[in-house]
Amino acid sequence: MAIPEFLGWEQDVLGIGLSWRKPSAAGLDDQFVAEIYNKVQLTRRLAVTPSIQLIANPSLNPDRDFLAIFGIRGRVDF
Repeated sequence: MAIPEFLGWEQDVLGIGLSWRKPSAAGLDDQFVAEIYNKVQLTRRLAVTPSIQLIANPSLNPDRDFLAIFGIRGRVDF
């Protein structure tokens, strides 16, 4: 078994998502979101996925022009 296969590197995933939202409430600007994430397969049964979302013109926070949200998810398979 090769070292990269043991560490799960062959199963890492890099992803990018984009979205646009037109709020139903009058007077609010359209919202644009970009997300980038990287699922890192640490072992065969353990994965960690850090992510960042960038939100332009957040509809539920009209006083802000831009927001950044950092996140991390974990997955354990049994």
